[in-house]
Amino acid sequence: MQEALLDVFGSAEEGVLAAFDECVTRLAQVIADAARSRRGWRERVRASLIASLELLDSEPAWARFLILEPPLATVAVAERRQRALTALAGALAREIQSDAAAQQAVRPRGFSPSPGVVAELVVGGVVSGVRARLLDQPRHSLAALAPSLMSFISTSYAAGDAPAQPGQPVRATYRTTRVLCAIAEAPRSNNREIAEAAGLRDEGQTSKLLSRLEQRGLIENVGLGAAYGEPNEWLLTGVGRRTLENAAPRSPAESAPGRDRTARGMAVRGVA
Repeated sequence: MQEALLDVFGSAEEGVLAAFDECVTRLAQVIADAARSRRGWRERVRASLIASLELLDSEPAWARFLILEPPLATVAVAERRQRALTALAGALAREIQSDAAAQQAVRPRGFSPSPGVVAELVVGGVVSGVRARLLDQPRHSLAALAPSLMSFISTSYAAGDAPAQPGQPVRATYRTTRVLCAIAEAPRSNNREIAEAAGLRDEGQTSKLLSRLEQRGLIENVGLGAAYGEPNEWLLTGVGRRTLENAAPRSPAESAPGRDRTARGMAVRGVA
């Protein structure tokens, strides 16, 4: 390998750096193309993540070159890799900061972490997950990691329990409460499963309701979604959990000592 690089470049190190830059440039273009037509930071990040993993799956040699140790490990190569990771973290931080609700989500009570630091930790965690999969034998699909990695990213930006979008008040209606209960009881359910559990016959209306709840920050989709031929997988956010708790009606009997929250939730769904 080093002899081949010396035939083209002045040194093996220069060859490795040039190849690394080419890989990073191609990956950056794939990320930009995937995110361009998406709305909302989660959708843009999800699309970019999936496109990146699919590219690495299609180019296993590039994947190992980018994520694992290159054929020539020098200080300059390590610095170039760190520069690429820092740039990726910066792009993620800018993406999050562009979303008003997400900006609130990264501010837990009593603490205001730097968006850049949070993004660096998130990118480091994602790369670590990909690296572990590359080291697996036999080799497994990297794209299959997308739901788990997206769940990790979303959770990392939910520390402050993002409020609903400004101008979009949350009304805990009967149907809303049924849907939130269904997701609470069976996390990562898809649209059809939620419709059945909530007793909603029209899946189209269920999809619209889920979309509204996602826009208001009550739920989040950590699945690949229909755009990739896969089902949605829904989870409650912190706001969704609080909304569900506050929506449970409390009659005198339900407020009596010993009456637990589960029973109140059943009453909301018409079970109790």
